[in-house]
Amino acid sequence: MKSVLFVILLSLSVAVATWAEKSVKSGEAAIERVLELTGLGEVLDLKASATAESVSYKDSTIPFIPDTAFRRSWRVGLEQVPLVWEKDTVLMRAEVYVDSSSGALLRVILRPYRETHLVREPTSEEATKQMVGEQIHGFLYETPQYSLASALKKCKFYPLHSDEVIIWYVEYSWKNGDISTLEPTPAWVIYMRGTLPVSDREWIPLYKRNHRRYVFNAIDGSPMCWASNIPYPELNDGE
Repeated sequence: MKSVLFVILLSLSVAVATWAEKSVKSGEAAIERVLELTGLGEVLDLKASATAESVSYKDSTIPFIPDTAFRRSWRVGLEQVPLVWEKDTVLMRAEVYVDSSSGALLRVILRPYRETHLVREPTSEEATKQMVGEQIHGFLYETPQYSLASALKKCKFYPLHSDEVIIWYVEYSWKNGDISTLEPTPAWVIYMRGTLPVSDREWIPLYKRNHRRYVFNAIDGSPMCWASNIPYPELNDGE
């Protein structure tokens, strides 16, 4: 009995030590953490102009994770982030949220240096209802083997033409009835809003056509969801 209790206590102490090791205690550490997790500084050194601010963070738009509780986080700002497709380059500003306690990447937002016109984001409830067969299980703090910078390049030219790009680094799975199943796997979920319309069917409201979502395996970069046009907000009159 004592040996079992010792093993349990040892496991708990290792878990606590690992958690503490990943905690982010300063703005400088938050910037380093963001660059490590995303790889956005692979091409240009973004550290010099980066900013970090301790904030209370809450998000009610993440599919399958409704109304995340307020948590102390770091909001890191990056300027002049290059998005590249073939010979074209567009510079974006990035807003990145990292959990202070665990070092988990909570959200990345990329926005262009131009005027944008966006409707609201889908709520967590709307997105969850539309993403049939898919599942997001939670945030991750392990450094991904396949970087966000590399995953963005696989989205072709769409990020360059988007009014906003939202990214989550999460554990993701899907199930297609009895045909196939993908077990929970680290993934980049890349949701591009206000981009080129998916189709020219003008009788379909534009807000249902001008967004795309890709999901890439964060271990090897393989596609897990390709060019989906869901989720979208279920707008009421006047929204």
